[in-house]
Amino acid sequence: MFVVSNRLYLNEAYGDELSRRFQARVPKLKEQTGFVKMQVLKSQGKETPWIIQTTWATQQDFKNWVQSPDFKDAHANPMPEEAFERSGNMEQHTIAVDSDA
Repeated sequence: MFVVSNRLYLNEAYGDELSRRFQARVPKLKEQTGFVKMQVLKSQGKETPWIIQTTWATQQDFKNWVQSPDFKDAHANPMPEEAFERSGNMEQHTIAVDSDA
């Protein structure tokens, strides 16, 4: 399994908007080959980022999603700059241990 985590330092006022946007993306994600799941993890403090985590069967499945028209559509209307307290980052991992396996 391949996991992608986007860490976003979000202005609190935009939490509901972020959640709504990602909830709206679920149907298109479920159509993608290799998509396993998405989780939106809500920050529990100002210094803690929100984390958007997607799990894919393979890294290539993720790369195919990034090159897809659905990805481009999902990112066509970004949130305003003031929605973010500071820059975030993206991390990519493979699962070494999984309690669900």
